[in-house]
Amino acid sequence: LEELLRSFGSGSMARVQYQAAMRSHLCQLLRSQGIRAETFQSIDEDEVFMKLSLKRDGKVIQQMAERFAYSMPFSNEAYASSELGAPPRNDAGTAVVASRSYKIDIADRFCGFRNVDEIGR
Repeated sequence: LEELLRSFGSGSMARVQYQAAMRSHLCQLLRSQGIRAETFQSIDEDEVFMKLSLKRDGKVIQQMAERFAYSMPFSNEAYASSELGAPPRNDAGTAVVASRSYKIDIADRFCGFRNVDEIGR
């Protein structure tokens, strides 16, 4: 951030230039932490949007899920290796899968992250 501020110098800067520089710096900061970040202008070019996403098989989504105690369903493989052998079924015959707060150390027991998990619930 200090380098960014030094690049502004002591002179004045137009608001548009400042906002573009700050957006660029924010994108770089997010990318350095494993978050995909891109910006794009609105159709009428009066706003700039920032799109953020995560790799579903990456470490960042796992760390965030654990930190926020994100509830994830157990996988069929987890059931297969348990005494149950398979998830229990309701009266309609639909499998009822248990879930719990995500923990990295037992990540292999959970279903993989889906698009809805990346976006949030």
